[in-house]
Amino acid sequence: DYNVLERLGQGGFGSVYKIINKKNKNIRACKLIKKQTEDDLSFFNEFKILKTIDHPNIIKLYELYSDSKFYYLVEELCEGGDLYSYIKNKKNFTEHNAAYIIYQILLAVNHLHSKKIVHRDLKPENIVLSNKTISKM
Repeated sequence: DYNVLERLGQGGFGSVYKIINKKNKNIRACKLIKKQTEDDLSFFNEFKILKTIDHPNIIKLYELYSDSKFYYLVEELCEGGDLYSYIKNKKNFTEHNAAYIIYQILLAVNHLHSKKIVHRDLKPENIVLSNKTISKM
């Protein structure tokens, strides 16, 4: 269904690739997660819940594939990198910028909590930016 365009990164969980849909040409990200156990059912149940989340500040999950070694999560492509790198590389990071970012994070967390979902690993390295520029309020 997809062609791989480039590898975007690698972490402890697996790798992330930029992909393109062969039919409609939509650009997405594909996260490969190495299977740790054979508990596909709980993973697929979690995916079904996450697929229902629709919020502008939460990455959109589109599809899930699986083989004997990996899960392949097809997600919205966010090309701005992670929040930790953004802050670290920013020469002038104002209180206003910080407040705007925290506001968006709290909107997303509030939405998850309203659906009885807890993130459990909220940190700057796990927050991705849709692009390299943070808009003003």
